[in-house]
Amino acid sequence: MFFADATVFLVGGADNFFLSRLPRKLKEEGTSLILPYRCAREINNLQESVYPGKQEAARRAAAFIQKGLKEEYIRVMGSPEDPGPERLFHKLFPRHIQRRKIVLLTQNRELAGSFEQLVREKLGRIRIFYLREGGTPIPWHSFPQTPEPQIELPGELCSLLKNRPEVFGEKWERLSLEKELGRGGEGFIFLTRQGQVVKLYRKQKSSEEKEKKLRLMLKEKINYPGICWPQDIIKTPDGDFLGYLMPRGRGRPMQVTLFTKPALESNFPGWRRKHLVDLALEIVKRVEHLHRREIIIGDINPLNILVTPSGEVFFVDTDSYQLQGYPCPVGTINFTPPELQGKNYKTFLRSFEHDYFALATLLFMIFLPGKPPYSRQGGGTPVENINQQNFPYRPGNIPGAKVPAGQWQALWEALPQRMQEKFYAVFRENKRLSPQEWLQELNYYRKLLMQKGAEEKIFPAVSRSYYQPLRRSDHG
Repeated sequence: MFFADATVFLVGGADNFFLSRLPRKLKEEGTSLILPYRCAREINNLQESVYPGKQEAARRAAAFIQKGLKEEYIRVMGSPEDPGPERLFHKLFPRHIQRRKIVLLTQNRELAGSFEQLVREKLGRIRIFYLREGGTPIPWHSFPQTPEPQIELPGELCSLLKNRPEVFGEKWERLSLEKELGRGGEGFIFLTRQGQVVKLYRKQKSSEEKEKKLRLMLKEKINYPGICWPQDIIKTPDGDFLGYLMPRGRGRPMQVTLFTKPALESNFPGWRRKHLVDLALEIVKRVEHLHRREIIIGDINPLNILVTPSGEVFFVDTDSYQLQGYPCPVGTINFTPPELQGKNYKTFLRSFEHDYFALATLLFMIFLPGKPPYSRQGGGTPVENINQQNFPYRPGNIPGAKVPAGQWQALWEALPQRMQEKFYAVFRENKRLSPQEWLQELNYYRKLLMQKGAEEKIFPAVSRSYYQPLRRSDHG
């Protein structure tokens, strides 16, 4: 009996094995290769992966699995209700090994290792192989060994995980926790050995409603690069809901890398204004994509956006996003519009207009690094300043009223007048721009920079105004 899990189909050159060598061997043995239903479904799901490499590998695998099914040397066995492949193999192999020899094909060293005792006891009756790149099968005892991850589990997770750094997905059978990346009021973030990231909720933060919302998010299948959308439900060894799986976001939060002059110059040496515009464009594109899918972020803020030194952008903590009837339960004062200040975020649904305010605030704080738009001399608390909507800056050569002391007037004047007017409209006149409108303005700004028609330095030496318009043909 020949069995395989999903991992072996995704190896580079696997088609050489599955389309040529394996069919001949199966014909000699008078048998077929059994692929568990859950593994076939995993390959199908990976065809929509946000990672192009995995997506392409899964599509190739699906093609030669389909050929094997058509020619009847591959069989898919089971149903959606079956346990994951690891548990299924452990259930089936002892049952059949007395009558039939068993061959298992897998790249999963942990799965292979879990049969070590059975291999020793039933010498020669069970053989386990992995595929070398190019499609050559290698006996599992030659598989490169990786030591078990040494990780200290938080106390409240020890009993839930039975003191082992492992969690279980519904699509991914078993995931080994390799490194804790962070923790907060809601739970813990871990990197897994498989390269994905899991968020594990604290017991008091886990709920049936949270699981329902995550299942709804899984149905949405957001595959936009840089949006770390939930990919699977994570459970304890006992099958209880624990959290979710997501792609790994790279970089560090904007709040700590970009929002002071020393941090920006240290983390992004060599950056000029065009890099800030490109960063702003990447952020707005992701917001626009989510809005087109009827998803409201709710808590747009620089702690939930990671940026790499090369300017890649990753949206994290997406489980808080507002989806259908599930509100975003959190918020940040500086990014909350005046009409929502003081309200309990859990008790109402936000509108796109509310996201528009937060997005404009974030863009303003990119071009005036870290400075909230309503911050001013003689101002009150952030809540008071936002409620009064007393925006201190003025478009054009008009001096601002109570602009914060220091570099801020010069940074404001470094913006083209058209951008100044848009920020003034949002923060003084309460005329909020959609992501599509911001894309238009930012592309205009980028063209202006390429034509040397605007200040290029992030921190200009003196206060000057730059209004040079684009040529008429460049306006759009």
